[in-house]
Amino acid sequence: MTNCSKDFNYDSRRSWFVCGSSFVVQFIIFGVHSSVGIFFIAFGREFHRSESATAWVGSLAFGIMFFLGPLTTALCEHLGCRVVTCLGGLLSFVGLLSTSFVTNFTLLYVTYGLLWGAGTSFCYFASLVILPLHFRNYLSLAYGIAIAGAGLGVPPMTLAINQLIAHYDWRVTMRILAGISLFMCVASLSYGRLAHVQEQRVQLEKRDVFKHLEFGVLHKLKLRSLEFLNFSPWKNKAFAVWAISLTFIAFGNFIPFVFLVSRHAQYSLSSTVEAPISGHPRKAEKVSATGAGRLRE
Repeated sequence: MTNCSKDFNYDSRRSWFVCGSSFVVQFIIFGVHSSVGIFFIAFGREFHRSESATAWVGSLAFGIMFFLGPLTTALCEHLGCRVVTCLGGLLSFVGLLSTSFVTNFTLLYVTYGLLWGAGTSFCYFASLVILPLHFRNYLSLAYGIAIAGAGLGVPPMTLAINQLIAHYDWRVTMRILAGISLFMCVASLSYGRLAHVQEQRVQLEKRDVFKHLEFGVLHKLKLRSLEFLNFSPWKNKAFAVWAISLTFIAFGNFIPFVFLVSRHAQYSLSSTVEAPISGHPRKAEKVSATGAGRLRE
């Protein structure tokens, strides 16, 4: 990979610090994302829209986060995971903070769905891309620990969000979450720096045909677009089947987090049960991921 840092050793103490930072990033991202069911009720009471229209707010944020994955990983290659995560943290902050001031329901699609979704995409994928740059022998375990943050963050975050909304309101809660999202910028400071020399450009310079050739602006843009739009992994049939299958699985994977809390509220369960229950699927999933990563090692 071109995004390589030369100021650290693999599997070092700093590597595990980076793993912990990745854990924190995913703790925050999925802790808030998986709490969308609580905001689903708050948005419904505030704006009096249909369930389908309200559900699109959280669903759009989920979708944008994963849809921008190819762009985010390409940005990590060109700008570095540290820069991309800082940009994502700022986008997340702006998205959540602006959501707290929204009075027009349609704007929620922009502030929460688009800005928050894009910001978390930058932070989430950068937290995964950075790990192979710091680990070799314990990479699978590092992935398991980092991804476990997504599951372990859901129960305490959903409980805290539920209590904050009960004691204040959803707008104040959004502002608090906006401040918490800035911790993702702080966590990214442990990430390795971007190498100053891009591997692909070095290869071009070594070719005699390109040594004394001055590129025009349009040709440079074309080369840059080709770097971003690299479809060579799709030539691998195993990867193509895995990616397409995962896409279909993702369609239904997040539905419970949107509707689970409101459905339990219909059966008059207490709020202390409503909030943590959305975290149980995530917790089981990520504990399994950590164990699987250890077994692979």
